[in-house]
Amino acid sequence: MWIIFLLFMVVGLTSSNLPAQIPVGYKGTPFHNDSVKVYPIRIPGKLQCEFYDFGGFGVAYGGTKALVNGINVGAYFNKSQNCNEGGTPYLCTFRDSEAVAISYTKPCCDLDGTLNSYPQTAGQMYTGWTSPNQWLNYTVHVDTPGVYSINFLYTAALIRGLEFSLSLNHKTVVKILLPNTFHSDSIDNLRWHRWNKAINIAEITLSDTGEQLVTFNAAYPAHSETADIGNFDYIEFVKKGPASPISDQKNILHTNGDPKRR
Repeated sequence: MWIIFLLFMVVGLTSSNLPAQIPVGYKGTPFHNDSVKVYPIRIPGKLQCEFYDFGGFGVAYGGTKALVNGINVGAYFNKSQNCNEGGTPYLCTFRDSEAVAISYTKPCCDLDGTLNSYPQTAGQMYTGWTSPNQWLNYTVHVDTPGVYSINFLYTAALIRGLEFSLSLNHKTVVKILLPNTFHSDSIDNLRWHRWNKAINIAEITLSDTGEQLVTFNAAYPAHSETADIGNFDYIEFVKKGPASPISDQKNILHTNGDPKRR
């Protein structure tokens, strides 16, 4: 087991004037299907990255590759990458008409406990082949106001690591830099499948209950690497305490050793 030295760099932004509702004119709607019957996504809880809103390109998501080898990106990755590896019909065709690449964890690639910093399970869907500046919208329902810590299960094979931001109702509340999960002994394909769960990478204050809009925005790496930047499983919102009268986001600088000890 190697050691990943974590550097969590979070820029906190004031949230005291954030509108506590879905922005007027937003046309996206919460994702649901026969298997996902509880919607919108509840907070506290897990935001599964593949459960971005309905609404299509420019509404529910953007900044993605529209085509790969002349094929819609969802169909290309879901069908060509998943079905030929024993995927179920549900996994093979999940949202395959949309321009967001989705895959799932497999015994061949994602479950190596000696290289993963956090254990994975087979058949867990995630958004993959993420483009720099790709964004995804999620309608959520805040059940309880308060201060929430954020955990994130991801892979990031680029040397710089992973940069992303979270917005609430179209206003950025945190910007985060996470370490890469690259391992020098991994063959090229498998280096994208070394999972890490970053714990308490930021804190945000959600002052009101009800439906709100969370946007995940994968930032462009500040160097020459312009390729896909990572795979994203889920973002977890864990309640820490009540909301304070002055609700500023917390500035955090984490430096830690082995994330597996978390």
